[in-house]
Amino acid sequence: MIAILSPAKTLNMEKTTNTDLYTKPVFIKDASILMKGLEKYTPPELESLMKINSKLAEESFNMHFKWNIEHNLSNGKQAILAYDGAV
Repeated sequence: MIAILSPAKTLNMEKTTNTDLYTKPVFIKDASILMKGLEKYTPPELESLMKINSKLAEESFNMHFKWNIEHNLSNGKQAILAYDGAV
């Protein structure tokens, strides 16, 4: 199953959990390709493309520049435990 969540969802990677067990994402290389494609967009373009407000577009833009495979595999967390609020 593939699930794509709105960037409006709040992540909390600092929140402690009662387990350190997690699997590596199956589609991490595909995600890397998608993130590489998003680098060409400016915040206003992301705002229009994703139909989000300017603040969220700016946050998404900044997140894309920080994203890399090594970082995301070294600080893994189960998605269900990473989000705050309703998803």
